[in-house]
Amino acid sequence: MKRYTWIVLIVVVGLLAGCGVRKGERRTQSGDQARTVLARQLPVTIQMDSLSYTVYCTAQAVRDSIVVLSLQPMAGLEVVRVEVTKNAVLGVDRTHKRYCIVPMTQPKKGGKWHSLPLRDGAELYRQLQRAVFSESGGAVSTEYDGHDLLIQVGSGKRVYDQPFTVRSLKLEEYEEVTAHSLLGM
Repeated sequence: MKRYTWIVLIVVVGLLAGCGVRKGERRTQSGDQARTVLARQLPVTIQMDSLSYTVYCTAQAVRDSIVVLSLQPMAGLEVVRVEVTKNAVLGVDRTHKRYCIVPMTQPKKGGKWHSLPLRDGAELYRQLQRAVFSESGGAVSTEYDGHDLLIQVGSGKRVYDQPFTVRSLKLEEYEEVTAHSLLGM
């Protein structure tokens, strides 16, 4: 009887190994089906006119809701945050306590935003969502204030469908500035 127990045990272990099940490993959905994504050390290249620079940031996104790009050069100390929703782009300079809001569409007359809207903000939002959720990244392009803006989201390891929270900011503690001031233009 012991001989058969060992044979059954070896067959079961062999089947589990063959199926790719390993201790501590959890299969996740692909980026096309996932509800959330988290990527660390994600290369993002931003080009506007003759300016071009690459930063490595943390990206967090909830499908059809928000994309958050966070620059954290020193162990969790956030320096810059960009939050993109269907309605607006919020850029925050945490070091100098400044922020700006760029609407995706032209605000109604008397709107509070004094930044110009992005050209085709809805398409920018769709492209950014697609690039952040895709393992291979992608290019996002639009126009802002007459300048061509290209954002290249690089490839890198992404973790899908794990819960996370985006730390909220108390914007009343920050000074609202124009996008030009925030970007140093």
